[in-house]
Amino acid sequence: NPVVNFEVSGESAVDPEVTHSWLANLYPVKVHDEIFGIGIVVIDISDQKWLAQSSLNLTRSVVAALANAVEMRDPYTAGHEGRVAKNASLVAHALELDAAVIESIELAANIHDIGKIALPAEILSKPGKLSQAEMELLRTHAQLGAEMLERVEFPSMAVQMVRQHHERMDGSGYPDGLVGEQISLGARIIAVADVFDAMASARPYRAALNIDVVLDELRGGAGTLYDADVVASFMQLWRSHHLTV
Repeated sequence: NPVVNFEVSGESAVDPEVTHSWLANLYPVKVHDEIFGIGIVVIDISDQKWLAQSSLNLTRSVVAALANAVEMRDPYTAGHEGRVAKNASLVAHALELDAAVIESIELAANIHDIGKIALPAEILSKPGKLSQAEMELLRTHAQLGAEMLERVEFPSMAVQMVRQHHERMDGSGYPDGLVGEQISLGARIIAVADVFDAMASARPYRAALNIDVVLDELRGGAGTLYDADVVASFMQLWRSHHLTV
């Protein structure tokens, strides 16, 4: 059977101290249905890999800068997005997701609240309960964040996760009231990590909640508000003391 687009990397005789990447294709060579050799086509993709890594590094740098901007705007949630990103990444790895998907989850989780930059600071830091109008305004941050990232051609998968991280399995979330698998898996993972950290952290209007209360919220909402498989994986990671609090 042919082997298609098999990626290999290593040093070459020409550049013994430089790591190259190649895309290899191998196929059987037949005459009268009898295999008598193997055909090999190899393409050097080192430049493409370097450009892709450079682009990823730039994206990560931009994400770090945006995350810092969010924390400066809303200092009461300092560290929140970083913790959400770490825990979401752990869940994604536990679910054995594709590396590219995990990368998008980490990028999106690190700036999932970027839309709050567009909201009045007095709402973000208000010590008391928000009014209905203020709550409606706060809920626009998911859509606003996605729209900001779309304008700078941020990776589309990550943009989708930013928009959907407040969606809920039963359709009670926002901004689009999506149901079940209409919500991307990455957004479902970020949602669980986000709720966990938000409840377990102090806010201007309340003290941090007891961790048992937080875990009961996730267990009670599994299958209705939150993805049941994601919650199960999250609980397993909690029991093994891998999560960041």
